[in-house]
Amino acid sequence: MKDALREVIAVLEQKTRPISFQELANETGFSVRYLRQLLEESRADGEANGFCIEAEFRRGCQIIVTDRALYDKMGRMDDEAVEQAKKVLCFLLDSGDYMRIEDLADRFYTSRATMDRIVRVGRRIAERFELEIMSRQRYGIRIQGNERNKRVCYAYCCNHREAEKEQGQRVQEILYQVLREYRYEVSDRSFHNLVYHIVILLKRLQSGEKIGDEMRLNQYYAQQSEIATELVKRLEREFDVQIPEYETGYLILHLLGKQALSTADEIEPYVYELVGDILQRIYEVRGLDMRRNWDLYVSLCLHIQPMLYRIRCHFVQENPLFYKIKREMIEAYNLAVIAAEVIAQKRGSVIGEQEISYLALHFALALTQEETVQPDMRILVVCGSGRGTSRLLQYKLMTQFGLTEDNITLSSLIQLSAMDVTGYSCVVSTVGIPFPVGIPVIMISPVMDEESGARLEVFLRKKQDDRGRAWDGILREEWLYSGLEYKNRKEILHFLSEQAGEFFESEDTLFDALMKREALSATEVGNQCCMPHPFGIFPSRSVVMIMILKKPVRWYREKVRVVIFGSFTREEEKRELLLDSLARLVSAKASIQNLIEEPTFSRLTACMEKQR
Repeated sequence: MKDALREVIAVLEQKTRPISFQELANETGFSVRYLRQLLEESRADGEANGFCIEAEFRRGCQIIVTDRALYDKMGRMDDEAVEQAKKVLCFLLDSGDYMRIEDLADRFYTSRATMDRIVRVGRRIAERFELEIMSRQRYGIRIQGNERNKRVCYAYCCNHREAEKEQGQRVQEILYQVLREYRYEVSDRSFHNLVYHIVILLKRLQSGEKIGDEMRLNQYYAQQSEIATELVKRLEREFDVQIPEYETGYLILHLLGKQALSTADEIEPYVYELVGDILQRIYEVRGLDMRRNWDLYVSLCLHIQPMLYRIRCHFVQENPLFYKIKREMIEAYNLAVIAAEVIAQKRGSVIGEQEISYLALHFALALTQEETVQPDMRILVVCGSGRGTSRLLQYKLMTQFGLTEDNITLSSLIQLSAMDVTGYSCVVSTVGIPFPVGIPVIMISPVMDEESGARLEVFLRKKQDDRGRAWDGILREEWLYSGLEYKNRKEILHFLSEQAGEFFESEDTLFDALMKREALSATEVGNQCCMPHPFGIFPSRSVVMIMILKKPVRWYREKVRVVIFGSFTREEEKRELLLDSLARLVSAKASIQNLIEEPTFSRLTACMEKQR
């Protein structure tokens, strides 16, 4: 399907009445003549995708959906194009030479027009890694840029199956031995990512691609240099390859970006100052004073220092729990967004949503700390996602089941293999354990979802605490809006600003704060839900408004039917409990579907009661 037709569809979708060709031309920038030709040529595309565009004399143009399933599938084509673009980029990186668009289309079993569109998506992906897709007449296209960026792009676009093959297994054994000998800690996830990057290094060397002077480091890192040098020796011996000296610098950067720092002595002074600025900004924006929380201060420093290395070198670290964190740790994610804004201002480093979600884990930990009761129980917690997730699990166990730090030991899968588990009651693990342990193993979600909690409840034989009705006195029937129909995200935010504006300085002030928050990080949280809220301002009273839309609206990547707006005063005592209740609600697919089918206040409170 032509991009021009997609633009026409986007305009017509927003209209509640037929519009003239001239109006359509004004909004799309195409000529009337071209539009008539486009619609005539695109009839087959419409039939294949469940729609038709009616164009009647004097009455105008309108889009008619003939098959909702096909039409909705077309809306997901952007995601499919991204996946196809990744495959094409991998092929171009492997090839290293020019490829004609026609040949690419044949190779990927698609049309020339579709491949043109896929390549356009690929250009946008390549730009994220400071690479460029160059075109040359009669030759085709190729990827141009430095070798370091090509490797990082390759790691992002290609799956990790190469690391599971024989070569990857041998790399894994060598890396494990070296890191263990030098007592260099990384999380299980970072370990496997590092294995994959080494596999890519070997693959690129075998195809004649080497890193050059671009990898000269401005600073000497003694421990990482020693590890990288030893690693290179063993890789050369194992795989009978010659690894150039500059490749050592590439490995050093990866080690810096994946190191799990363990003591405050390893933190550089600028990181201390940066975290201080973050906690001060959180106090100013959210009214939460975390400036004297030393555990949070240090944990943020230990996380941010290697994170800044990753960002500087474009090492993408995706978080498999991204949507769960956004949906279930609302306040923590909001604090992480503030931290990302400060880092961008102070260091000039743009923090992506994936890294923001990792930061959120540390804030979630700080927000869940409270007094606990000590039972006679010892639990070993194994988590593959890093220190932030492990510590968060530790405190969730403490708060939900009355455990203390003395009862919980944190471990990685690598450490567990050599650990004596005598005296432990059970292992609580977020990853599969491929060897016998000798004590019960309870598999849970890294964010301790409802199913995980129930599984642990059976084992620990502890009653679930009563959370109370956090929404009493805040959630009101007149603030539930149903049957509404809007064209886009901006119109919805305008409506919310009009309804809640009386509790702020003005409607315009609220709208600007809502738009600023969306610019920092989209508030869609999956499960047909989004949770917009203002950035940097407080209402005169706490307010929660819920909209059940008649038709879904594409927010950013996802379509949304349920919009939950929440803003609280600085002094609101129920803030955390209410956010937790809302998080439970948006995480429950059945409850959200029930609410969409029956958008009443009694149904809303029943759904929230069910998730209590």
